[in-house]
Amino acid sequence: MTNTSIELVSLMYGLFGGRVRTKKVYRKHYKPAYEWMVSGNTCIEALKLMLPYMRDIHKIDRALLIVKHYKTVTSRNGKYSNEAIEAKQNFETRFASI
Repeated sequence: MTNTSIELVSLMYGLFGGRVRTKKVYRKHYKPAYEWMVSGNTCIEALKLMLPYMRDIHKIDRALLIVKHYKTVTSRNGKYSNEAIEAKQNFETRFASI
């Protein structure tokens, strides 16, 4: 999540951990922006808690897809059979089409 409010980014970091970095300011009139990043199970748990507050239907649909299916199509050791590769690609295609 990228935002110009350090307070919001700090809140998310305080609640869920992860990491925060400052984005590069490319123009003088741009405000500084901060990026909060989480991954894995932390990301899925954060999405579950944020879902009731989401308003954009596309973001809701994407979050639900991740919460419901990400773990089933993602290998813990990074090795995939041909069927698993196809399932992962179908998941990614569905995600991108939302």
